Amino acid sequence: MHWWIGGAVAVCVLAVGCGSSANLTQRGANPSSASLLPPSNNLFSSRSPSAPTTDIPPSTTPGDPSSMGPASVDPSNSVSALDLTNIHFLSSSVAYALADVGQSTGVFASGNGGTTWTERSIAPSILSLQMVNARDGWMTGCPKSGCYQPTVLRRTTDGGRTWVTVDRFTSDENVQADFISARVGWLIKSTAAGNKSVLYGTSDGGGTWSVIDGALPFLGGGNMVVDFLNASRGWLAVASQPGAGNQLKDLYVTTDGGKSWAKIASSPTFSSPATPASLPLGGYLSDLDFVTARVGYMSLARGLVLKTQDGGHEWTALPSGPFGPGGMTVEAMSFLEVDRGYILADGTSGGVLWATTDGGQHWSQSYPPVP
Repeated sequence: MHWWIGGAVAVCVLAVGCGSSANLTQRGANPSSASLLPPSNNLFSSRSPSAPTTDIPPSTTPGDPSSMGPASVDPSNSVSALDLTNIHFLSSSVAYALADVGQSTGVFASGNGGTTWTERSIAPSILSLQMVNARDGWMTGCPKSGCYQPTVLRRTTDGGRTWVTVDRFTSDENVQADFISARVGWLIKSTAAGNKSVLYGTSDGGGTWSVIDGALPFLGGGNMVVDFLNASRGWLAVASQPGAGNQLKDLYVTTDGGKSWAKIASSPTFSSPATPASLPLGGYLSDLDFVTARVGYMSLARGLVLKTQDGGHEWTALPSGPFGPGGMTVEAMSFLEVDRGYILADGTSGGVLWATTDGGQHWSQSYPPVP
């Protein structure tokens, strides 16, 4: 699962702090801070970093997020009928999700692979969520319900029970983030200033920032999705304004932490829709998730779920199953391994969570439980 932006004219990508993990060949690896540029100014040069404030209190739900597992999910506090809106899996058992709670948004945790969920906290409006381990994570949101443009970036260090605001945005800005550890990650910030994208980086959890690339690729008017595997290798998918079910798409890769990007895949153009290409023209860019340097997944709203096994150069459509044109639209993806992953799709009665253990060839419904 990665956060995405839409409809912005100018975009900035920041690397922001994240946690630790295993090795640099797997998603969530613990990168060396030396691989990033030396820190310089704060990303928003017009203002200093916002002072952290604890503005989302915990829910009165037991359970220690640092040891999340089946034993820590109290059945008496589990919620049986959630309308999930976002998911992020840390393992085949530990997962976090967003769900509508009245006019607000709740953060929920699962210790049994998404079968049952326990409430962690509630905020007026949460638009995105990513956890890098059972304690550290980030969200974007708004201080009021019903908004669609995030105005705050918040962080948790206790598994989603409490959140502090670490930065604020204006109402005409939009943001997207991708984290690989508690100190290193990336975020796209968009404004209406012009067709420009800038990449920033941090190796100290967002305390200081440095420009990595001042001119990222940009198609204009559409959305972008950034996904880093480690501090060096990442992918950037960019798209144009959608229309009539179609959208131009380009995919870029970096192997130097975002200092340079190479285009590796594109869709046909509107004028030549039948031209062979590695990405389809149909469908709207939704999500991007690489699990190794070669294997990754891309979801398209009004389209299919795609898979690459050569680092993003060529893409093939997975069997449509419950997704695709005429079926459910993928809202979020979270792949743990080459073959094991999860998809949240919109069902007739809310979000439906699906799981695969064979790389997307077959899917089984995990939530809501099948009667």
